[in-house]
Amino acid sequence: MPDITLPDGSRKSFPTAVTVAEVAASIGAGLARAALAVDPKSASAWNNIAVSFMGLNRVDDAFEAAKEAVALDPNMQLAKNNIAWMNQEKAKAKK
Repeated sequence: MPDITLPDGSRKSFPTAVTVAEVAASIGAGLARAALAVDPKSASAWNNIAVSFMGLNRVDDAFEAAKEAVALDPNMQLAKNNIAWMNQEKAKAKK
């Protein structure tokens, strides 16, 4: 069971073996949600949540978060690119 100490001194435990990507995704989503608590209209935070969900293979949740990012900032090209990526992943999953 991995037990990780983060730079702020907090600890994160996992019940089973995890990859570095899974650790990053779990930390990223938590930090992004904390940012939303401060500013729920943060397109960047919504986009970060979308990417974190993709890391967890939660494509539908990722898509919804990315759409929220674009709704808040229609000029956010990164979120638009992420939506295109998510659509590609959905298409692959259907094959």
